[in-house]
Order: sequence, then structure tokens, then C-alpha cells
Amino acid sequence: MVSGRRRKRMIAEAEKYTYPPIQGCLPEKILPSGCALVLEGGGTRGFYSSGVFEAFLDAGIMFPYIAGVSAGAANAVTYLSGQKLRSRQIVEHYVGNPKYVSVRNFIFRRSMFHFDYIFHTIPQRHV
Repeated sequence: MVSGRRRKRMIAEAEKYTYPPIQGCLPEKILPSGCALVLEGGGTRGFYSSGVFEAFLDAGIMFPYIAGVSAGAANAVTYLSGQKLRSRQIVEHYVGNPKYVSVRNFIFRRSMFHFDYIFHTIPQRHV
């Protein structure tokens, strides 16, 4: 059982990483049916891709087919929802958080990224 003092610290820590929902803005221009967007996985490569998706949303471009793996799949969901700044805000806000990315994660989880934290905890705070 968690003590009252520890619970208050946990809540205060969680509130530091909470944002209000981001409004979506879906693109107006859908490319021809022969076009597809295939997105790579690989953690930090997803940071670059999220900026490219912001540019696509700014230009109003939507692909009829989208496939993604790992970080690419997470970026694809953000892109399809039309939430331009979501990926950038998450990366900028959490990059210094050792639960998000750290050598400690690599030692204990065999990955620099803590995927349970990334795919469960963070989305619950940004919904």
C-alpha cells in the first residue's frame, strides 16, 4: 500500500507531465489511390518523421494508405487523428524523463525506451 505522502508526490510528478487535449485538423487533399505512406520504426527516427507529418498536415496532404511499425505506427495514429503538435510535445516534454529514454532502461529492459510507459502511461495523460 502506498503512503499518503508518497501518493501526493506521485500525483505531483504525474501532473508535471499532463497536457490538455490537442484539437485535430484533418487534411483536405487526399493523394491518388496508387500512393502509400510506409513508416519506419526505430525510436529516434520517429522524432524526425513526426516533423514531416506536421508538414503534411500543414500542407493538407493525406495518403489513402498508411502502414507503420513501432514508432512509425505511433506517428501514423497521431497523423491520422490530425493532431499536429502531439508527437512533438510528447518528445520535447518527456525526452529528459528517465522513464521515457535512458541507459537504465537499456540495462533492465534491453531497450533505451520504456515501452509500457510510452504506450500506456503517456497516452492516458494526453487523451
